[in-house]
Amino acid sequence: MGCIVLVDDESFIVEVLWERLTVAGFSVIGFDSSVKALQKLKEQAPNIDLCLFDISMPDMSGYALAEAVRAIEKYKAVPIWFITGNSLDECEEEIRTRHLTDTRLFPKPVDFPKLLQDIKGFLRV
Repeated sequence: MGCIVLVDDESFIVEVLWERLTVAGFSVIGFDSSVKALQKLKEQAPNIDLCLFDISMPDMSGYALAEAVRAIEKYKAVPIWFITGNSLDECEEEIRTRHLTDTRLFPKPVDFPKLLQDIKGFLRV
């Protein structure tokens, strides 16, 4: 159905979302480190349809990861969605300030049925 890159420093969240998205028919590449995710994307350049990044992560925030991923030619147009436990208003402002386009924002705890519906609608599957 599509390939999703999932990055959250909380491995439990990666495991749960990976399992649920996989059961829903998606191919999911999960990471609990933004640095490892970026390294893998640079080295292997898999075909991806959507990125789903946590915002607050050590070493590299989801915002910085999004900017680094978008700097890779192959991924310039890949949509990047965020999940966060932070204030949605503050996150939306930061997304605007960084000129990140083609994004969506989902609060934690993630409403999985809503997330899945949005992903399926967006990817038209």
